[in-house]
Amino acid sequence: MRAYVGHVGYAGLRRFVAEDAIPGAVLRELVREWASETATVFMAVVPDDGAEQIRRELVAERPDAACVTLLNRAVELIPLRPDVRLLHRSARHDSTYKSRFSGPSR
Repeated sequence: MRAYVGHVGYAGLRRFVAEDAIPGAVLRELVREWASETATVFMAVVPDDGAEQIRRELVAERPDAACVTLLNRAVELIPLRPDVRLLHRSARHDSTYKSRFSGPSR
């Protein structure tokens, strides 16, 4: 079994990479780049034969089947969220965020 990092969008699994092949700083950057309102970045623990099956589905350009295989074969599946302070937010979202989480007004 191995840990993998991946990217799932509306059409299925987009990316699937062994976690130990990515340095920590690069992983944080990928999470930030890949995450969006319509996509989820995850870390999953998958048996070797399951990971091979997922890779075959991706090579065959079947992202939906790869996603189903991931969901069926993953031993553990954890969504990864980027640090919201590092995301570029619109001015509207930024002001909403600050008003909700900055505490009481003085």
